[in-house]
Amino acid sequence: MYAVADNKEFLVNTLKESLNWSESIVKSFSLDSLKGIYGHLLNRNPVYKAKVTNHKYKLSMVIPKKIREELGITYGDRFNIKLNLDKKELYIYITEEGKYKVNDRGIIYLPILLAEKKVIKDKDDVMITVNKNKLTLKSFSYLQ
Repeated sequence: MYAVADNKEFLVNTLKESLNWSESIVKSFSLDSLKGIYGHLLNRNPVYKAKVTNHKYKLSMVIPKKIREELGITYGDRFNIKLNLDKKELYIYITEEGKYKVNDRGIIYLPILLAEKKVIKDKDDVMITVNKNKLTLKSFSYLQ
Protein backbone atom coordinates (compact mmCIF):
# COMPACT_ATOMS: atom_id res chain seq x y z
CA MET A 1 0.00 0.00 0.00
CA TYR A 2 1.05 3.63 0.10
CA ALA A 3 3.67 4.98 2.53
CA VAL A 4 1.15 7.55 3.80
CA ALA A 5 -1.06 4.66 4.92
CA ASP A 6 1.56 3.67 7.51
CA ASN A 7 0.84 6.83 9.50
CA LYS A 8 -1.87 5.95 12.04
CA GLU A 9 -2.78 9.59 12.73
CA PHE A 10 -3.32 10.23 9.01
CA LEU A 11 -5.50 7.11 8.70
CA VAL A 12 -7.58 8.00 11.78
CA ASN A 13 -8.25 11.53 10.52
CA THR A 14 -8.99 10.39 6.96
CA LEU A 15 -11.37 7.63 8.02
CA LYS A 16 -13.07 9.81 10.62
CA GLU A 17 -13.82 12.42 7.97
CA SER A 18 -14.70 10.00 5.17
CA LEU A 19 -16.98 7.72 7.19
CA ASN A 20 -18.40 10.17 9.76
CA TRP A 21 -17.55 7.76 12.57
CA SER A 22 -16.47 9.03 15.97
CA GLU A 23 -12.77 9.53 16.56
CA SER A 24 -12.79 7.21 19.58
CA ILE A 25 -14.11 4.32 17.48
CA VAL A 26 -11.58 4.85 14.69
CA LYS A 27 -8.67 5.32 17.13
CA SER A 28 -9.48 1.97 18.77
CA PHE A 29 -8.73 0.03 15.55
CA SER A 30 -5.35 -1.58 14.95
CA LEU A 31 -3.08 -0.16 12.25
CA ASP A 32 -3.71 -3.21 10.03
CA SER A 33 -7.48 -2.72 10.34
CA LEU A 34 -7.16 0.97 9.51
CA LYS A 35 -5.10 0.09 6.44
CA GLY A 36 -7.74 -2.43 5.36
CA ILE A 37 -10.59 0.08 5.70
CA TYR A 38 -8.53 2.71 3.88
CA GLY A 39 -7.94 0.17 1.10
CA HIS A 40 -11.70 -0.33 0.74
CA LEU A 41 -12.17 3.41 0.37
CA LEU A 42 -9.38 3.65 -2.21
CA ASN A 43 -11.04 0.84 -4.18
CA ARG A 44 -14.32 2.74 -4.00
CA ASN A 45 -16.03 0.01 -1.97
CA PRO A 46 -18.59 1.64 0.33
CA VAL A 47 -18.05 1.11 4.06
CA TYR A 48 -20.89 1.34 6.61
CA LYS A 49 -21.53 0.42 10.19
CA ALA A 50 -24.47 -1.30 11.84
CA LYS A 51 -25.40 -2.64 15.26
CA VAL A 52 -25.85 -6.35 15.98
CA THR A 53 -28.13 -7.30 18.86
CA ASN A 54 -28.80 -10.59 20.60
CA HIS A 55 -32.26 -12.19 20.85
CA LYS A 56 -31.55 -15.40 22.85
CA TYR A 57 -31.39 -17.79 19.90
CA LYS A 58 -30.57 -15.41 17.08
CA LEU A 59 -28.71 -12.22 16.23
CA SER A 60 -30.36 -9.34 14.41
CA MET A 61 -29.03 -6.45 12.40
CA VAL A 62 -30.70 -3.64 10.52
CA ILE A 63 -29.22 -3.32 7.06
CA PRO A 64 -28.37 0.39 6.71
CA LYS A 65 -30.82 2.28 4.51
CA LYS A 66 -28.08 3.37 2.09
CA ILE A 67 -27.17 -0.26 1.43
CA ARG A 68 -30.82 -1.24 0.97
CA GLU A 69 -31.29 1.59 -1.53
CA GLU A 70 -28.01 0.92 -3.35
CA LEU A 71 -28.68 -2.81 -3.78
CA GLY A 72 -32.46 -2.53 -4.07
CA ILE A 73 -33.02 -4.74 -1.00
CA THR A 74 -36.67 -4.88 0.06
CA TYR A 75 -38.99 -6.92 2.23
CA GLY A 76 -38.82 -10.61 1.43
CA ASP A 77 -35.46 -10.57 -0.34
CA ARG A 78 -33.43 -13.64 0.47
CA PHE A 79 -29.77 -14.19 1.25
CA ASN A 80 -27.25 -16.86 2.18
CA ILE A 81 -24.28 -16.56 4.50
CA LYS A 82 -20.73 -17.88 4.50
CA LEU A 83 -18.11 -17.64 7.22
CA ASN A 84 -14.39 -17.08 7.17
CA LEU A 85 -13.23 -18.17 10.61
CA ASP A 86 -9.60 -17.15 10.00
CA LYS A 87 -10.48 -13.56 9.09
CA LYS A 88 -13.50 -13.52 11.46
CA GLU A 89 -15.71 -12.26 8.63
CA LEU A 90 -19.27 -13.02 7.62
CA TYR A 91 -20.30 -12.82 3.99
CA ILE A 92 -23.93 -12.19 3.06
CA TYR A 93 -24.92 -13.02 -0.51
CA ILE A 94 -28.20 -11.60 -1.81
CA THR A 95 -29.78 -14.38 -3.88
CA GLU A 96 -33.24 -15.55 -4.91
CA GLU A 97 -32.88 -19.00 -3.34
CA GLY A 98 -31.47 -17.80 -0.02
CA LYS A 99 -32.08 -19.51 3.28
CA TYR A 100 -32.56 -16.27 5.24
CA LYS A 101 -35.00 -13.43 4.63
CA VAL A 102 -35.07 -9.62 5.05
CA ASN A 103 -38.07 -8.45 7.08
CA ASP A 104 -40.24 -5.40 6.44
CA ARG A 105 -38.00 -3.04 8.44
CA GLY A 106 -34.77 -4.15 6.75
CA ILE A 107 -33.79 -6.39 9.64
CA ILE A 108 -32.02 -9.67 9.04
CA TYR A 109 -31.85 -12.46 11.61
CA LEU A 110 -28.69 -14.50 11.82
CA PRO A 111 -27.92 -17.71 13.74
CA ILE A 112 -26.54 -17.31 17.28
CA LEU A 113 -23.87 -19.79 16.17
CA LEU A 114 -22.03 -16.83 14.61
CA ALA A 115 -21.42 -15.41 18.10
CA GLU A 116 -20.50 -18.83 19.47
CA LYS A 117 -17.95 -19.32 16.66
CA LYS A 118 -16.61 -15.81 17.44
CA VAL A 119 -17.26 -14.48 13.94
CA ILE A 120 -19.67 -11.72 14.97
CA LYS A 121 -19.92 -10.47 18.55
CA ASP A 122 -23.40 -9.92 19.85
CA LYS A 123 -24.28 -6.42 21.06
CA ASP A 124 -21.47 -4.94 19.00
CA ASP A 125 -21.07 -2.66 16.00
CA VAL A 126 -20.05 -4.23 12.71
CA MET A 127 -18.32 -2.79 9.69
CA ILE A 128 -20.08 -3.59 6.43
CA THR A 129 -18.39 -3.36 3.06
CA VAL A 130 -20.37 -3.72 -0.15
CA ASN A 131 -19.11 -5.42 -3.29
CA LYS A 132 -21.86 -6.01 -5.90
CA ASN A 133 -24.38 -8.40 -4.28
CA LYS A 134 -22.06 -9.38 -1.41
CA LEU A 135 -21.93 -7.75 2.01
CA THR A 136 -18.89 -8.40 4.20
CA LEU A 137 -19.39 -7.98 7.95
CA LYS A 138 -16.62 -7.70 10.50
CA SER A 139 -17.21 -7.04 14.18
CA PHE A 140 -15.57 -3.87 15.53
CA SER A 141 -14.17 -5.93 18.44
CA TYR A 142 -12.07 -7.91 15.96
CA LEU A 143 -10.79 -4.74 14.26
CA GLN A 144 -9.07 -3.57 17.43
